[in-house]
Amino acid sequence: MEKALVGDDRRLIIIFDLDNTLISNPYAKGVFPHIQRIMSERGKKKDYIRALLEESVRLRREGKLVESYDWDLIVRNVARSNRIRVRVDVADLVRRYSKPPYTSMEPGANEMLKSLQERGYRIVILTNGYEKFQLPVIESLGLVNYDLFVSADKIGFIKPQPEAFKLAAKPFLENNSERPVVVGDSILFDVFGASLAGFRAIWRRRDEKTKTKSVRLLDFRSLIRRTARKEGLEGLIKTVPDLTVPTARDLPEIVELV
Repeated sequence: MEKALVGDDRRLIIIFDLDNTLISNPYAKGVFPHIQRIMSERGKKKDYIRALLEESVRLRREGKLVESYDWDLIVRNVARSNRIRVRVDVADLVRRYSKPPYTSMEPGANEMLKSLQERGYRIVILTNGYEKFQLPVIESLGLVNYDLFVSADKIGFIKPQPEAFKLAAKPFLENNSERPVVVGDSILFDVFGASLAGFRAIWRRRDEKTKTKSVRLLDFRSLIRRTARKEGLEGLIKTVPDLTVPTARDLPEIVELV
């Protein structure tokens, strides 16, 4: 059931990235080190975390964009290529490590989302992660002030593909006179992806020197292309539009920017 709108009945849709925007996920501190220990015990001593990340990129370069975020598949592939006999349930590991100090909610996240909802805005969380890996973290941290959760495995597209953003906004697009806004920390996945969809964007820059201001997307063309090559998504980059994008460091600033 949708919540009643308040205020001037605006139906602005705000699409939030999840990891490193609203939460810090448990992979770096919990899930990946756990997998590293298991594989090191049963195979050669090597950097299996790096192997997992490289396999994810390899899948994207093969055009298997959604599958590149299926960590169960990635673990199986890495284990097979290293001749390691192991069974790992990544979703179970995520549930195990979905608690401090392995994961946390960004300061002020729930309060910011609640403030936006009270204005009548529709809050959508859009993530490239699979639902089975992401929802346990959200539930464990108590992130509740949103209207819709959308994961890549459910829609068949990943950010920065424009289809991902359009499908995420679709349930609330009827009678909407304003372009949706995308909020995220990635210049490639969130900001550039939003531009491909024709949506507005707010870039949450994480460096400490950043103050709320606007940046010219074209000025970050080299960073976008470099990040795309690193992530195995260079084929998605044709041209970078000349757009002005507002930036914010802290989440409460976003309330004033939308």
